[in-house]
Amino acid sequence: MREASESRQVFVTTHNANFLDHLLPDEIMLFDKVDGFTKIVRATDVPQVEVFRKRFRLGELWEQGTLGGIP
Repeated sequence: MREASESRQVFVTTHNANFLDHLLPDEIMLFDKVDGFTKIVRATDVPQVEVFRKRFRLGELWEQGTLGGIP
């Protein structure tokens, strides 16, 4: 996917937390429905995401709701 994204835009959707563990925070976009509208944020926009990553995998942070995009 990284190689393909060098020459084109690639979007993959998943609810699989283990998949997120193989990505970098700037590769993850989280979608939430807020008051009837879709809110999109990158994992890098989450305050202290790098601090949290020292203790938790990205998939764990998503499952906990720390990243938003709550499953």
